[in-house]
Amino acid sequence: MDTPINVFSNWVRSGKDEGMEKNHSSSVKDMIAFATKELKNFSFIDAGWGNGWVVRNIVKEHNTAAIYITHDLAVVAQMADRIQVLRYGNTI
Repeated sequence: MDTPINVFSNWVRSGKDEGMEKNHSSSVKDMIAFATKELKNFSFIDAGWGNGWVVRNIVKEHNTAAIYITHDLAVVAQMADRIQVLRYGNTI
């Protein structure tokens, strides 16, 4: 059985994540709005990866930033405005 990380990375490469965004974004936005309506500050983890549409939505709606941590820079390059690479704790 493949790891969840590999499954979701393969979804991104095959375009399945775009279907998830198209078909589920409305209900996900409603859930996020409900969960955060009384919060001034919050943090969250989107462990699903995909194409990052949940993270992009929260960044846009809450005027914040996101940090992506991965070993698959090809996937991050599709999502990020800027990339910083660390090796052994040092920026390279």
